[in-house]
Amino acid sequence: MAINRGIAPPDASTAVGQMRAALSDTEYLPLIPDEPGYGEYQNFSDFELEAKIAQAGGSTTRAIGFAYLTLAGAAAADAIEWASDDQRVNLAKRAAQLTAVANSWFDRADSEDAMGGVDFFAVEYPFGNPYDTPLYYETSFERMIDDQW
Repeated sequence: MAINRGIAPPDASTAVGQMRAALSDTEYLPLIPDEPGYGEYQNFSDFELEAKIAQAGGSTTRAIGFAYLTLAGAAAADAIEWASDDQRVNLAKRAAQLTAVANSWFDRADSEDAMGGVDFFAVEYPFGNPYDTPLYYETSFERMIDDQW
């Protein structure tokens, strides 16, 4: 079994730490022999996550999608369906569900790419904007008095 060595605790200010948080791979055990500042994670090593970021062209969101595809591949390899008299185990659907999660991350990455790095968003009112009328100093002051905050 491979050791998933990574910086412990994860640093949320780095891309690898942000991926760990999004993948819920934040719990770690101390390494044997002990290495201060490092731990063994359940799913991914820091090296694997850095490789996913490189594969995604630097997009953390797309890299998370690739990580979920890796988990889906592992789940497909472990897929079993077993039934007994009163018990049933079905892990065959897990790979498809993880693939669907990966696709949602890819869709999110595509929408980020479509935004082109724009750092603002537009608010649209479904039933019209109540603030379409221009406010002048007098009307805004009257509104302030009438509304009784």
